[in-house]
Amino acid sequence: MTLTFGISAQEKELHSTAEILSEVLKVKFVRHDSSFYGGDYYLAEVPEGEIYLQSNFDYLHDDDFEPEWPRDHLILYLAGEDDQSLDKAAESLKTTQQIGVVRLK
Repeated sequence: MTLTFGISAQEKELHSTAEILSEVLKVKFVRHDSSFYGGDYYLAEVPEGEIYLQSNFDYLHDDDFEPEWPRDHLILYLAGEDDQSLDKAAESLKTTQQIGVVRLK
């Protein structure tokens, strides 16, 4: 199951947003580069699954990953076995005031 969140930060703020979310979610993000994820992205591997922070723009297909979210903003995916395993992380995102977060799916 994957939970999807829109992050109110622009692509140029990817690194600083990863630092903030690392503290909020209590995870360690590692920077990667892949055209599949829109260029630079951050990945945190956790017992419950994986957390991806990336641009919302798909350079390979010249399209948005999440059409309902602005193209020049960021997307956060929480991917795990089931929604319940990711509830703690989702709750942390709801209560943070350091960054704007909107649940998309």
